Amino acid sequence: GYREVLNSRTGQVFRMGIAMFQDVEKHAKNSLNILIAVQYLERPLLILHGQSDETVPAFEAEQLNIFGNPAMTDFRLIPQASHTFNSTHPFSGPSEALNLSLSATSSFFHSHLQ
Repeated sequence: GYREVLNSRTGQVFRMGIAMFQDVEKHAKNSLNILIAVQYLERPLLILHGQSDETVPAFEAEQLNIFGNPAMTDFRLIPQASHTFNSTHPFSGPSEALNLSLSATSSFFHSHLQ
């Protein structure tokens, strides 16, 4: 079986199989716990988040930053940016927030990938 889940931002209805729910329930406290994963991450981490994200509260990105290694985590809260960094579908071009995010991502990659 499956359960239909409404995407609050787009209005799309997604079908999620019961096996996925069972897997999440089984592993939620260990291998699927992102805060634990970030705490033990031994690689550089870039966290980009829209300050006005209507889907995922900025507080959740801030939590990731708190749990991450301060020496290896770059946290950027993009001002007035939505979940899609103010870009729309169909794509009509990058917004200022998306350009800021792309620039931060490019700089992060140049600093940490060789």
